[in-house]
Amino acid sequence: MIEYDMMSSMDLINNFLSVIIIYSASFLPETILLLCLYFQQIPKEFSEAAKLDGTDDFHYLINFVIPISKSAILVLSITTIISLWNTFLIPMLLLYDENVKLIMPSLSGLITKHSNNPTYQMSGTLISILPLIIIYFIFKRKLFNNTIKGALK
Repeated sequence: MIEYDMMSSMDLINNFLSVIIIYSASFLPETILLLCLYFQQIPKEFSEAAKLDGTDDFHYLINFVIPISKSAILVLSITTIISLWNTFLIPMLLLYDENVKLIMPSLSGLITKHSNNPTYQMSGTLISILPLIIIYFIFKRKLFNNTIKGALK
């Protein structure tokens, strides 16, 4: 596996930075593509009006573009968080020390050849799902409102 060889050569095995680098690189193209498509829908007149008012590009981005694209950023954030939360293979290979294991590879360790206790497995699964459920209920209204606004454009 290329990722393992690369992280091993940089001495990043059993280090959270290795998983962060790999997943940042893997989700970056999707994020760039979707945000560029969303940013292209913003009329050019807004940018010209901001420049006439004396706003530089950085302040235009911070004060105008990002507030307009909150829905796209929110959808990308939620889908990325859910995808990363359920990852299994790369964290299992790169973070094999018990002190740095993530939740999903740790749950797989509950199933062994000698013990198969469904009570531990179900309680571990419930605990692993709780943060996603909390995130969903926090952002549910914003997500649905922004989806409806995007559909009615």
